[in-house]
Amino acid sequence: LFPASLMKIPIAMVALRKVQDGDIKLDDVVSLKQQHLNSDSGPLYKRGAGARLTIRELLEALLLESDNTAYYALLEMASPEELNGIIEEVGLVGLFDNSTGAISAKEYSRFFRALYSSSFLDPEHSQFILEMLTRSAFKEFLSGGLPGEVLFAHKYGEHIDRGVYLDSGIVYLPNRPYLITVMIQEEGDVAHAKADAGKAMTEISAKVYEYIKSYKRC
Repeated sequence: LFPASLMKIPIAMVALRKVQDGDIKLDDVVSLKQQHLNSDSGPLYKRGAGARLTIRELLEALLLESDNTAYYALLEMASPEELNGIIEEVGLVGLFDNSTGAISAKEYSRFFRALYSSSFLDPEHSQFILEMLTRSAFKEFLSGGLPGEVLFAHKYGEHIDRGVYLDSGIVYLPNRPYLITVMIQEEGDVAHAKADAGKAMTEISAKVYEYIKSYKRC
């Protein structure tokens, strides 16, 4: 399915790779341009063109609030070669559909696996992203099926016009962390479609959590 805001994770990974390599610093300042401003998700557009923010602030807006303005500002800093590089390094070459941008749940999970194993970024910068994602204010979809005390580093996404609803991340069940990604395409009335998708994700998440929690190794 079309990944919608889930693609904000690879953009964050490319930005942190540039920080890791010394090309930019988290405290470097970026000025928002008119073409960056987008009101579809997040409040950053209200700051207007010319507003100055650090790379750190853009990443926080991107990961905590799924801010589209932050996305476009950071996207402009990433070259096509860098974006293709992450697709290659996480093992998506030949799987990711460049013509439509579509990706499967299993394929997308590789981004979180790369963060967990620090195979694209070093541990410090991988943890920067994962820790921030545990503080996401979005508590619906897969979060709804998890106990409140269990950390969940995740990114959700939705594309209303396509009827696509998605959530992906790492559930930090003590001694048994696991990856989970669910992508749903729900047609029909928008309000009902999102509610139905959210209910399905909550039920799936709860069942997976109970299974992993109670699973007894031989």
